[in-house]
Amino acid sequence: MSLKRSAKSLNNSVNSTPIKPSKKEPKMQESNKVSLEEIWTVISSMNENLTKLDKLDAIETRLNNTDGEINNLKHSLTYQHDTTSEIQSSQKKQNEQIKKLEERVSKIEEEKEKMNREILDIKARSMRNNLLIFNIPESENEYPEKCVEKVYEILQNKLEIDDASSKMPIERAHRIGRNRRGNPKARLIVVKFLRYPDKELVKRSASKLKGTSIGIGEQFPKEIADIRKSLYPVLKKAKEDGNKVKLVKDKLYINGQLYYGK
Repeated sequence: MSLKRSAKSLNNSVNSTPIKPSKKEPKMQESNKVSLEEIWTVISSMNENLTKLDKLDAIETRLNNTDGEINNLKHSLTYQHDTTSEIQSSQKKQNEQIKKLEERVSKIEEEKEKMNREILDIKARSMRNNLLIFNIPESENEYPEKCVEKVYEILQNKLEIDDASSKMPIERAHRIGRNRRGNPKARLIVVKFLRYPDKELVKRSASKLKGTSIGIGEQFPKEIADIRKSLYPVLKKAKEDGNKVKLVKDKLYINGQLYYGK
């Protein structure tokens, strides 16, 4: 039974108790009435305090629950922080490994480029004494020895080099390219002179072939030949404009200045 109900019951009990009428005790009744009101006030105050205490208990329960949630959140954040630190550490190691690999790849590429240049230089040097001769008529089942004879014939009769066969030893001469039946176009001949000065003399004398179908040119590795081919239009235009031009291997000089391209 609540305090409020007890107070009401007590109040009803007091009010229902028979009191003998007496004119001599009015002060006593007034005193009793004041005491009951005070009791009721105290009881009401107690009920209010109990209600407040219940609310405080509920608030405290909610606070406890909130504290638990905060602790769980702190634990989760700590775990995430640890996990993030591990990920960052792992990523740092991976980045270091990637950097080392990139450096190794860069070094390998540099070495490869260097080797390619060295190989290209070796190939170019191996062709240093070589010349290409175009449009010399080709015989059926032509042997290399026959190519040598035809080259000497051009040197002596067309380039006017006396006793070329005895003065200019040829190491070898042969056709290059696939021989296709029914193709009237003669394959070019590559000639390797034994001595570099002989090759240079023949090259300088090539201007005497002007007006004929025969042509003479230097042999270069494909990489250099492709660069030279791309430079020919520039060389031609520069000549037409009255400039002094010179093509040395894969480098074009215009009026003594190296051409770097546009």
